[in-house]
Amino acid sequence: MDGYFVGDFFGVEHDWNIVNSEKSFFLKEEIEELFKNFEVLDDIKNYRKKEKGIQWHRYEVIARKNE
Repeated sequence: MDGYFVGDFFGVEHDWNIVNSEKSFFLKEEIEELFKNFEVLDDIKNYRKKEKGIQWHRYEVIARKNE
């Protein structure tokens, strides 16, 4: 079955990445490993932005799974 994934992941430099956080944070290499069986349709984009006192760090992924 073919399928698409379009979504974001928090990066490790996000301000919410603190000890005992219930959220997950990733390195780019970890995301690449998650999508090794997908065709990544656009580069995995790495965004950093300071907004309202928070350092936002996220990765945007657009990928297709072919089976």
